[in-house]
Amino acid sequence: AGAAVPEGLPMAVNVSLAYSMAKITADRNLVRKMNATETIGAANVICSDKTGTLTQNKMTVVHLYLAGQRLNGDRLRQLRDHHLSELLYLSAAVNSTAHLIIKENGQTEPDGNSTEGALLTWITVNGAAYKQLREQVALVKRIPFSAEIKRMTSVVRHDGALAVLTKGAPERILPLCASIE
Repeated sequence: AGAAVPEGLPMAVNVSLAYSMAKITADRNLVRKMNATETIGAANVICSDKTGTLTQNKMTVVHLYLAGQRLNGDRLRQLRDHHLSELLYLSAAVNSTAHLIIKENGQTEPDGNSTEGALLTWITVNGAAYKQLREQVALVKRIPFSAEIKRMTSVVRHDGALAVLTKGAPERILPLCASIE
């Protein structure tokens, strides 16, 4: 027994998947493997954690755990005086490929990953200029975020020394820490 496959079928499938991939990318979603578009196209229900993205289409920083303290509200906005604020702002600026676009009405809008955009917006509101922070360090190496390792790491030359800056899932980062300051 044998099977016949029309010779144009593989090409037609690839063109269809590439077209779907382009549409998903236009919505600012990253597609690493073309055949994943077939799976997402067949999804009936998409579950998401409660970040506010579904209701406001805007992600924001509302809580911060820093040096053993959980900060929110006014304390989150008055972080400039904390001794770790400079490193925190630097890490948010460097561990990001997003940018902020200033619209005609003066509002800023993140361009790129929504989590990174929320972090850039937050540090900008706190008086940090993310572009200047990026320019003041020399990027030595970057390990981009991946779903497998759930973190992004950048090695930079800062104040004459190498610094390793990481952002990501707490359950992946905290086990790597020797101490919490």
